[in-house]
Amino acid sequence: MRYQESSERSAELLRLILPRIAHHNATYHPTAYAVWYEYLAQLNPQLKRVLDERLQQLVPLSSEETDRLFEQHISRRNTESSDQLQTELATMLSCLDDIAKAAGMDAADFSRSLSSIVTQLDETLPVRNLRDLIGALARRTLAAQSSADAMHQRVEAMRQELATLKDELEIIHGEAMTDPLTGLNNRRGFERAVDAMITSRPDGLAGCVLIMADIDAFKRINDTYGHLLGDQVLRAVGQVLHSNIKGRDLVARVGGEEFALLLPDTDLPAAVIVAEQVRSAVSRGRLKRNNSNVYIEQVTISLGVAAGQPNEPIDSLMERADRALYIAKKSGRNRVESLTEVA
Repeated sequence: MRYQESSERSAELLRLILPRIAHHNATYHPTAYAVWYEYLAQLNPQLKRVLDERLQQLVPLSSEETDRLFEQHISRRNTESSDQLQTELATMLSCLDDIAKAAGMDAADFSRSLSSIVTQLDETLPVRNLRDLIGALARRTLAAQSSADAMHQRVEAMRQELATLKDELEIIHGEAMTDPLTGLNNRRGFERAVDAMITSRPDGLAGCVLIMADIDAFKRINDTYGHLLGDQVLRAVGQVLHSNIKGRDLVARVGGEEFALLLPDTDLPAAVIVAEQVRSAVSRGRLKRNNSNVYIEQVTISLGVAAGQPNEPIDSLMERADRALYIAKKSGRNRVESLTEVA
């Protein structure tokens, strides 16, 4: 997201945004801020229409609804912008191809002119005709030079535009695929990464294990200590998960307080060990309240583990890992459960 409002306008919007986030019990993180910023600045007509209809219910938005609004009307728009930039890039490459072909034609034309002049020079010519040939050669050389200079300028201008497009694509791609609070993949980024991984594996997700993790009693943490500290908890859990990945492992925040960790080339027992390491690391961590020396209650997570089957869709594997996670929650939380059956 890149906004062009002045610092004064941004400050005014900030004063309007913060009370709305507080009123709707949303978490104070970039996702909520972006939704209300684009709504109040009237930068996103589709978002404004949908949110206006929702606000008529006179019921505060939940954090999950705010996340959905961001995903559907901001993150997805960035992906569409990426597609548009890719189209522009293809157009520019086609233009470069036309320039290259024109350069070849100009070179061939110049070569034919030179051959004609050389042929005439082989003949015995009066001085006047010789002078005319030299003049023609000078004119053709000058024209070729001018054409080459113009072509060089066009190519240089295109090169700079391509560099700009590349930078914009990288920014938009990062925004569309990344959770702004934790810096991990979001669900869209996770699914894209999984799709890319599957293409290199003959049996798809076979040989992979998925761990779904959910912060225990996260609503109580938010209600007791506030959303700012809730954000700290999300970031801390995300860091623990990230510190336990290696190689081609994938980690993402897939929604609310739920995370996913995909381990390729791993069997179920080994994945359960990784899940236990993550669970233990989170439970040992302690966060202080409001930069004081007062620690908040222990934060724990529950985890569900399931092994992928040949050519199984990622949604199916996530559903099975979620079932194992549900068992962990029902069995007392702060534990790991694995699901061995497929059906």
